[in-house]
This record gives sequence, C-alpha cells and structure tokens, in this order.
Amino acid sequence: MEQDPWEIMSVVLKCIERVAQDLNKLEIQISDIVSVGITNQRETTIVWDKTTGQPLHNAIGLLLLTIRRFCISLFLFIISYCFFLSLAGYANCINRGKSPR
Repeated sequence: MEQDPWEIMSVVLKCIERVAQDLNKLEIQISDIVSVGITNQRETTIVWDKTTGQPLHNAIGLLLLTIRRFCISLFLFIISYCFFLSLAGYANCINRGKSPR
C-alpha cells in the first residue's frame, strides 16, 4: 500500500495545531511539553532526502504483505496438521470435532 508522504505530513501538522490550540485553552504552555510520540499503527516507511527534505518515494505500508504472509503460513500449517492427523488415523475425529479418546 502506498500513501502520499505530504498528505501524512499535512495530517500530522493539523493534529499538532489542534493540540496546540487545546493546550492554549487549558492554559498549558507548549514549552512545557517534553516529548511527543507519533504512531500510525502500521509498518509504514518513508525515505526522505537528507539534503532536500523531499520524500524519495511514496510511503510504503507493509501491513497487507505481512498479514498475507501470516495467513498463507497459517493455512499451510493447518493443512499440514490435518494431513498428519489423517495419516495417524484421526480423520474421523477431525470431521466430528471430537477427541480420539
């Protein structure tokens, strides 16, 4: 998944402006802020040119690729496990959802 880096930057700046306004209403000085953390809860990467400050490409989100790989791995594990159980004589248990005991 790709995203426009400037769109992400715009949303972040709007968020910062809104927080600054809210802090002002609460009579809290911006200079009192020690640190800020930002996350978008995805594996998104943007590479910026050190000299120009311009993005080298759109932001790349790896969430979909990660989930797809996980689902494929899980599917293959389940298929392998069921195949192993059928070889071991537990096929009837799988179909009925009961323990082999």
